[in-house]
Amino acid sequence: MLSLSIADQYHLAINVELAATIKNARVKVHYFYPAPLADHSDFFSPSHFYQSLLQKQSLIKATPMNVDSVKRDLFTLRQTAYAKATHNSNNYIRALSNFVSGINQMLLTASTSQLALVGELIESFQGIHDNENQLTHHKRFQLANHQLLYHFHQTLLQHKLKACKSEKSDIESKIIHTCNYANKHHIKLTDSSEDGQEKLLRRLHMGRRIINSPYKVRCKKLNDGAVVEQLIFGFAAALAMAFATGVAFATQKAFGNFSTPFFVSLVLSYIFKDRIKELGRNYLMQKFFSHFFQHHYRFYTNDDNSLCDLKETYYSQNRHLLNEEVKAIIKRANNTESSRFNTAFVHQRSYHFTTTNNTNSEEKFLDELTINLSRPLRKLPKVMSQHWYENESNIKYTNIHKVNTVHLIVTLQHGAQETHDHYKLFVSRKGIHRIDKVDIKHNIKG
Repeated sequence: MLSLSIADQYHLAINVELAATIKNARVKVHYFYPAPLADHSDFFSPSHFYQSLLQKQSLIKATPMNVDSVKRDLFTLRQTAYAKATHNSNNYIRALSNFVSGINQMLLTASTSQLALVGELIESFQGIHDNENQLTHHKRFQLANHQLLYHFHQTLLQHKLKACKSEKSDIESKIIHTCNYANKHHIKLTDSSEDGQEKLLRRLHMGRRIINSPYKVRCKKLNDGAVVEQLIFGFAAALAMAFATGVAFATQKAFGNFSTPFFVSLVLSYIFKDRIKELGRNYLMQKFFSHFFQHHYRFYTNDDNSLCDLKETYYSQNRHLLNEEVKAIIKRANNTESSRFNTAFVHQRSYHFTTTNNTNSEEKFLDELTINLSRPLRKLPKVMSQHWYENESNIKYTNIHKVNTVHLIVTLQHGAQETHDHYKLFVSRKGIHRIDKVDIKHNIKG
């Protein structure tokens, strides 16, 4: 499964979820930029693109979390909280991570009436760990308990602000009970100073990373792409040097060692040598990386088992070289836009999973990409238009930014299946305005 979203004003988020049963997969994103952006194509060179790319990988549960799954995790915690055996201890760590994540997800969508159930689950969790000195993972319990109380307290405060009078008293009693427990166990839920709030959130973030360690993925970057890149540089330099040497030998033979033509040809050949080396390097790299890869990553699970090999590449491609499906999709775009799309910038990531991962059907591999578009977008001209409207008999106006459209065609391939999705990204100097998904099937019928 693949999804696009707006991370913030200038950042585009692309998330790829791959099931454990998949052996190989490939994601290819074609970026078609409008003329005001495409004219500055140096912004979209591989070096600038990778500088603007943030990535994070992790494992997530394949099945969605719900009340029943949270109760199952609570039952596992009850059985393994004081266990000493390695297998049971590992089950406790994983169940603890699942329980905290499940409670946090419940709080995001919980109604005021459902907060009582969440409170009962948290109290049951605390009751299981009443003998803290005998716990196998005492520190993890403290971190998890802090996470649960903090997020529960935050949700209670939000609901209290929106609640009616009949609900406020019940919520207030829950807040008092939560604060009393926190004070008794020296757990900090809030701070009056900005510095203290930052420290509290940083501590919670660090605790969340420790709790989620069973789903953590370790990355190792291999040097395959760097070696190939240096070989291409060397080959381009050899071609340029062969040209300069050939010209020098020819003019030397024709006009002698210390003649003016020999001197002039020597200077010109060395000038052209540098240009040939630069053009040859760019051309060879473009051709090579359009068929192979630039970067090679290997991912390992928290227990150091090999999980996945990921190879990625980024290159520009002329429109006539695109495959037929992509050309057909972009052709159905607005005619005034599609005529400008002569070049596509392609980002491709290929995944190869090991057989050990295929045996675990309870997990998915999550690849989170965040692309920073601030640099090219800030170069757009600031074009504003006034829009007048009437609101409750009052005539008002607002300033509207002129937007440009970036077309994204995403291809997801796993096994024999291949799917295409078309997105429109509306952008301006102000940032990313919105993302619309185009109905490809509807366009085909039309």
